[in-house]
Amino acid sequence: MIKIYKLSFLLSLILISCTDSNIIGLEVQPEDEDILFNNIIIQNIDFSNISEDSVRTDETTRLLLGEMNDDLFGYSNASFTTQFYLQDENIDLGTNPEVISVNLTYNYSDYYGDLTNFSLVQVYENQESLDKQQEYYSNEGSLISKDSLVHINSYETSLDLDNPLFTLDLEKEFGQKILNLGNSQLQNNEIFQQYFKGISVLAYAENTILMLNPEGTNSKFRIYYKNDENQNDTLLLEFLLGNDAARVNVFNEKSNPVIINNTDNIYIQSMSGYKSKIIINNLDSIKDILANKTINKATINFGLSSESVNSFYDAHEKLFLRRVDKSGNLVDLADYTLEGESFFKGNLDESSYQFNITRYIHSLLTNNMYTNELHLLDKDANIKANRTVLEKNISLIIYYSQL
Repeated sequence: MIKIYKLSFLLSLILISCTDSNIIGLEVQPEDEDILFNNIIIQNIDFSNISEDSVRTDETTRLLLGEMNDDLFGYSNASFTTQFYLQDENIDLGTNPEVISVNLTYNYSDYYGDLTNFSLVQVYENQESLDKQQEYYSNEGSLISKDSLVHINSYETSLDLDNPLFTLDLEKEFGQKILNLGNSQLQNNEIFQQYFKGISVLAYAENTILMLNPEGTNSKFRIYYKNDENQNDTLLLEFLLGNDAARVNVFNEKSNPVIINNTDNIYIQSMSGYKSKIIINNLDSIKDILANKTINKATINFGLSSESVNSFYDAHEKLFLRRVDKSGNLVDLADYTLEGESFFKGNLDESSYQFNITRYIHSLLTNNMYTNELHLLDKDANIKANRTVLEKNISLIIYYSQL
């Protein structure tokens, strides 16, 4: 890889006009051919921290459970509600089915914090149904039922790296209630879910969020039982927790004025926490500098603050940028949609995040339909619990050559 940097300008509050032409070309530089001759560094970039009121959390690939009490970000909790989905249809329970034991098991993919501090778990039977066709958001706390307790306290976690499991033993009466529905209500899922509306799961923990995988091989609700025909055998009725089972993550709302009003650091938090609005200033001056030039590459860089580098809480492995269109909607950048993730980047590399926003910068400088507002966020905020603190010294570097 050849890297040639002949000339660099530092652009701060004031840029000097150098030509009266406004033609700016674009030639996206391939990542493996980094031959760049000139660059300007723009540091006059504003930011403000924004509290997310909610994120969409239905049908997520991970269910989050637990609590965090962060001195910097404040209190966060995660609970979820889920349906059960019959693994088989046209169930025949036999005569007088009698429950032996009941458990709820999830494969878990990861956890944030300290798993040994995961303490109290509560499971409630839902009184209202979830609609598989409906969109649900993280601030819909009314979805979490607290009326009919079917489990409290005991749980087991397997630390087997090949097959980590989180298991709850539920009340036998809860399993018997399902068995008592009888064969007619267990013919198919449409009928079953009219009679059984699912469960809500809450947990109390000291700085731990568990990330459960509803699609895991062992993620199932199981009722072990016997009947008159099989008094000496243990029979099994299984329900899936992923697949077409409706499920929703619910998070508490967060609005810490210390974070929102902070002008020294950028704060990013998952679980409907915080994101940052980024404003690129002095567009006319940048246009003047780049008149009769071809933009080869543009990167924007965010450095980790010491509050993240030295923190007990892991920073995000990856962040994401979206732009705000003229209607105020968040949309993906063409650098991501056209060039792909490996081009766009956003991964944590040592102590900084870098994004390739070449197409966006060209469009911003040549297309009046583009705004100068970006949002820095966690694209997976509905399934992660990380938090990141960044320095306020944002740098935008534009590499260019003569037309």
